[in-house]
Amino acid sequence: FITRGEVFTPTNFVLQQQNNEGSNNVKPALLGNNIIYSLPLGSGLRDFSYIFENDGYGGDRLDLMSNHIFKGKVIKQFAYTKEPNSLLYVLFTDGTLAVLTYMKEQEVLGWSRYTTDGFIESIASIRSNGYEYLFMVVERKNDKFIERLAIRNEVSLEECIHLDCSQYIENATPTAIVPNMAYLKDETIDALADGVHYTGLVVDSSNNIVLPVQATKVVVGI
Repeated sequence: FITRGEVFTPTNFVLQQQNNEGSNNVKPALLGNNIIYSLPLGSGLRDFSYIFENDGYGGDRLDLMSNHIFKGKVIKQFAYTKEPNSLLYVLFTDGTLAVLTYMKEQEVLGWSRYTTDGFIESIASIRSNGYEYLFMVVERKNDKFIERLAIRNEVSLEECIHLDCSQYIENATPTAIVPNMAYLKDETIDALADGVHYTGLVVDSSNNIVLPVQATKVVVGI
């Protein structure tokens, strides 16, 4: 609605339709001055903001250049992490996830898929320690997990985290035993041991993972 310069009252505002695209009941995401919302059937999304040149509101389809990501899918939920990167996460009803890098003022728009061995039920953006993290509820073979997506920081190779459902362990002295790994039972496990990648590992009967080498800094996951 708009007013004509006078004090706003119930009798002097003017309703003005901005577009007729429509939306559904998925909660929109607010990215700066832009609103991102799902289309009525959940098969695409648009942004919506004030356009100075038109003295009105409007927006664009954000999925047209990557519509293969949305083929046969329905949007379930949005989550937005502003810092350190402007990323919009789009969860679909089939438990898969897509990620949009969105910086409209720089005309940056790019899609990618996030794949994992599990069904993602829900997502949320939570701020902690100066960052905004994506948290996910993921159903895997053994259980449901609340997982936090790692931030891509400039860290040493030994501390890089590029595995799902993972843990980072720093030992006081080098060891080949990673204990208390029952939650990864029946999974094929990868490990980064002091910066060296190993694959095809399993959890033994004592709920330990035995690495091929002794290591101080270890990341294990799937």
